[in-house]
Amino acid sequence: MKTKAILQSRIFKLTISALISLGLIFLTPGCLSLQWKIGIAGSLFLITNLSMWIGKSKWITHFFRIATGALFIFSGTIKSNDPTGFSIKLKEYFEIFEEDFSNLRTGKKEVLEMVKNHPRVKAIIEKTKNLENPITEDKILETASSEFDKRYKLSSDKENIFILICKYFFDHAVGLAIVICISEVALGLMLLIGILPALTLWLLLAQIVFFTFLTFYSACYNKVTHCGCFGDFLKLTPWTSFGKDIALLFAIAFLFSGKHNIQPVFKIKFINWAAGSIGLLFSIWFPIRCYQHLPVWDFLPFYDGANVCMGRQNGPNYKPPVYENYFSYKNKITGEEKKFEGNQLPWQDSNWVYVSADPPILVSEEQDAAKITTYTMQDLNGNEIADSLLQSNDYYFLLVMNSLNESEKNPQLIKKLNDFCLSSEKEEIKFLALTHDFEQDIRKYKFENQAMFDFAISDDVQLKMMIRANPGLMLFKGCTMIKKWHYNDLPTFSDVKKTYFK
Repeated sequence: MKTKAILQSRIFKLTISALISLGLIFLTPGCLSLQWKIGIAGSLFLITNLSMWIGKSKWITHFFRIATGALFIFSGTIKSNDPTGFSIKLKEYFEIFEEDFSNLRTGKKEVLEMVKNHPRVKAIIEKTKNLENPITEDKILETASSEFDKRYKLSSDKENIFILICKYFFDHAVGLAIVICISEVALGLMLLIGILPALTLWLLLAQIVFFTFLTFYSACYNKVTHCGCFGDFLKLTPWTSFGKDIALLFAIAFLFSGKHNIQPVFKIKFINWAAGSIGLLFSIWFPIRCYQHLPVWDFLPFYDGANVCMGRQNGPNYKPPVYENYFSYKNKITGEEKKFEGNQLPWQDSNWVYVSADPPILVSEEQDAAKITTYTMQDLNGNEIADSLLQSNDYYFLLVMNSLNESEKNPQLIKKLNDFCLSSEKEEIKFLALTHDFEQDIRKYKFENQAMFDFAISDDVQLKMMIRANPGLMLFKGCTMIKKWHYNDLPTFSDVKKTYFK
């Protein structure tokens, strides 16, 4: 009882919250300004220690309860609409974490940076630049990287647990994406209905801390261009998304202060649990349905009726992105190391020596930019064929198979696709499969699966943006994308001809 009394005392709460606030201020990386650090830490400190007064107002609790619950439901529903797209975003994060942690652990990145900036290396590059076979920076770094790997290669049993976790979640990103979608919608509903408020708040806190870490890491180290919080419906910059997560963190802190005000909406207990159960069933069914078929709401640039030619053009109010570049220089006399902006470099002062360059900092994003930035297709002879298809006024089918290894290989599906391809060719309508794999992988796939359709090679990102299915079928007429189908909903050629050919 004494221990419990100490843990619940104001002095303990004050001490712990003060230590956490100081930790946030002094341990957070420098990419977050001191004003932001003090503002975030100070706000959380005040909310925590003024909780007994904040909790007296039911209206404050109800406001944050409705706002937080509604935002979680909205965000979770948007993600649930496209769990495949959300899993692609999660893979980006886990790939970056694995790479950065590996570099941090081995020091490889720092070694290669030292090699690149070594005076002898620069001298060799300069001396050989006019030769028939010059020694370039890329060649030197490739050799250095190879030698480093040979010398410091780690066996798989010595891999760090964090890297193994990243690899595991990367391989199971779809399942993780669906679980997160379900939890967001379910927790939002539980908060609004008032079911198990203490458990709901702790789970909401755990989830928002996870997302805050992702968005802060992405923003601080300029890793992921947008967080995927609202899918392709609303793309937020990393810093905007981080600000949104901090606001939610504050909201949940307010809810903890007034959790005794969170009561069930309905007086009859059975109705609350029935409403919660229905909501939970929906939150499970919807993302699985959208994964096994196509999204209900298509926010991708290749939606039904989209004009690809128009999508490739910048809008009338286009503005390019603006970046700031900073470079580190060292003073040969004093040993001082200092950062300079790109237009203020000390190139006239021989006492300053270049050390390294920081990653470019995005100041303002491009505005009214083209929705489709990449649209390429090369046949197996290396000929570009995308523009010829777009400029024609003919119908044609594109079978998108982003990764042949991960593509659905059901023999019945392959037979359906072969039959569709033959029927299409009889009507002199082009049927072409697109993949980003190599030619030898294509030959292997065609041999193993007895696939009769021709292939072209396209960009990986482009294929993921075209359709959320592997494989997925798309019908075009010139520049217009008419209709697309998930492999689970593949129609017959006669049905397509009857419905869409005019």
